[in-house]
Amino acid sequence: MNRLFSLQSLHKWLGLFVGLQLFVWMLSGLTFNLLSPQAVSGRALVNPPKNLSISMPEANFDLVVKRFPNALSISLAYLSNQMVYLVKQPDAQVMLSTITLEPVMLNQALISQLAKAHYNGDGELLRVVEQTQRTTENRRFKLPVWQAEFSDEQHSSLYFDGVSGAYVGIRGDTWRIFDFMWMLHMMDYSERSSFNHPLIILVASGGLFLGLSGFILLFYSISWRDFRWFLRVKKLPVRIIGKGGFDSEIFVKRHASLYGSLRSVGFELPSQCGGGGTCKLCKVRLTPADSPIAKGHGSLSADELADGYRLACQMRVDSGLVVELPEKILHQQVLECSVVSNAFVTPLIKELVIRLPPNSGFSFVAGEYVQLHCPAGDTALSEIEVPQAFQEVWKQRGVDKLTSNRTQAVLRPYSVANPPTLGDELQFNIRLALPDKASVAVGAASSYLFTLRPGENIDMSGPFGYFHALDGNKEMIFVGGGAGLAPLRSHILHQLNATGSKRKIRFFYGAKTMLDIFHQAQFDRLAKEHDNFEWTVALSEPGPADNWPGAVGNIDQVLFDEYLAKHDNVKNCEFYFCGPPMMNRAMYQLVAKLDIPRDQVKCDDFWTN
Repeated sequence: MNRLFSLQSLHKWLGLFVGLQLFVWMLSGLTFNLLSPQAVSGRALVNPPKNLSISMPEANFDLVVKRFPNALSISLAYLSNQMVYLVKQPDAQVMLSTITLEPVMLNQALISQLAKAHYNGDGELLRVVEQTQRTTENRRFKLPVWQAEFSDEQHSSLYFDGVSGAYVGIRGDTWRIFDFMWMLHMMDYSERSSFNHPLIILVASGGLFLGLSGFILLFYSISWRDFRWFLRVKKLPVRIIGKGGFDSEIFVKRHASLYGSLRSVGFELPSQCGGGGTCKLCKVRLTPADSPIAKGHGSLSADELADGYRLACQMRVDSGLVVELPEKILHQQVLECSVVSNAFVTPLIKELVIRLPPNSGFSFVAGEYVQLHCPAGDTALSEIEVPQAFQEVWKQRGVDKLTSNRTQAVLRPYSVANPPTLGDELQFNIRLALPDKASVAVGAASSYLFTLRPGENIDMSGPFGYFHALDGNKEMIFVGGGAGLAPLRSHILHQLNATGSKRKIRFFYGAKTMLDIFHQAQFDRLAKEHDNFEWTVALSEPGPADNWPGAVGNIDQVLFDEYLAKHDNVKNCEFYFCGPPMMNRAMYQLVAKLDIPRDQVKCDDFWTN
């Protein structure tokens, strides 16, 4: 008993000591979650570096080499509006003018000029000070450094290297709070950088002893029979909620896929990547966002992950969850629609028109998509009647010899190509997915949809999607390729005819040859009827028979060369694009190069088969 009493006493006082530090750890950890990462880093207050071309002044470079024979390195850099040599020696570093080869000395006036060029906030420059002594803020920078203080809400300070004048970092009030809490969290009260600090090792060791002693004391107070309830728990609860008040609960097997679990009880999340985590269509939101982030979630943005969004196909249910589903998933219904027409518009694209059943209550927003349900079975493309104008293409590519076999029903997402005001009919642009290096079979869904005839029925569910137009008055730039025309056409027709928008709208469409252009007459008519709309077609591989008078090249390059390069305010534009994966990647690179804010960029980034 004396030993037990001693263990209990030690456990109590050690628990008090460790508990205080645990409180500090939780408080600091909570602070980290509440602080904005953008405010901590201060990146928004600093202009991105400019891409400047540097030419080597050959004559002066030879003189520098001769003057500093023991130099470790000699490099060129920009300092404010002049180019300088940076000469790194074993014991020091000097900066020389590339014109006079005279030393360039930093001073308050020059640092002030650099600070104003780097700063992107709304504060005024208060003062510039050279620091040669180590402080809490400059401890990670090589001394000496120059500090430039500004009068914004964050009391921001920009730091510049004391020798080269290079920008090295920014510190603000949010960073100072984070840094103080980081010190408490790590228990490194001097350098604030080492997890191997003796204090944290001491507390961690105390916590380990506390856990072990508590585990020993546990068996003096409870019986094994108290654990029997655990054996009765076979499934985990998943609570399903919606913004409209929907609230239900299901029980699923441990380690089961969230996507499969939801589907088994009737919540049919869209997907077209087979669970690979690339199409991003099965996105759900966890509340709170406390689940681990698996590798497959990397296709979501950092903002989406921070807001709790996860891909259901990448999640395993290892604990109770609260999952928020989109309203359209919660209230989705499968509608049996009839085929009105299914006509070729290019050699490999058909325009499928279906009619909704009476009183269906179906409605959608421009840019959204539905899932078309294709039953199991075999499809032979030789059964399709191909127009004379396209038969040569089919013969060259051997399309009529292809077949597809669906061992089970498949669902595929297709964007609605018409505006929401067309009544009870929906239009789709179906691209026939042909075998390529990554695929040895014709598209399972597209081959079936190509064979549909007027009067036949097809099931449809939806609508889904986030490819919506942004509110405001900014110029709208639409970029499409192939069947990616569908959601863009829906948007453009809705903006011009339904809403009567006066926003400037530009549409750039890319095709391979003239045979691949469709709805040209409609867009030509829109351009004549609406002063605020223009459109441009570019061919990437025009043939001799095309005799093409227009733009030639990839559509992203044509967009830049013929329009954006001459635009006087490109950052006041919204970008909407949908096309083949290579086109989408090129467009993402283009808007990044132009530094377009991400919230002004929308992409319908999936390609069905």
